[in-house]
Amino acid sequence: MISSPMKIGEFKTTVNQADIDMLIDYFNQFKFKRLNGDQSGYMPMRASIIYIYTEEQADFIVPYGQEAMISYKVYQIKNGPVEQQFLIHFYNSINEE
Repeated sequence: MISSPMKIGEFKTTVNQADIDMLIDYFNQFKFKRLNGDQSGYMPMRASIIYIYTEEQADFIVPYGQEAMISYKVYQIKNGPVEQQFLIHFYNSINEE
């Protein structure tokens, strides 16, 4: 599930493997370095949230600028940032069934 990058409170959900693979491939291009004490230098008022559900657990990713919060831990994106245009395109490409 991903929250809308443009509209607060709107979400889309997908179980389509092609969608999931696209998202995983995109995030695999980045290297993440955990920040000491999970202290962010910048926390936006609005950001997309990506929820990942498996049979055993639920996790989330909140990418913003050069950082991302992943399951309550804050990371610097070494070769980022996560592009807002990608998140918008990904969100808009999801066809919910």
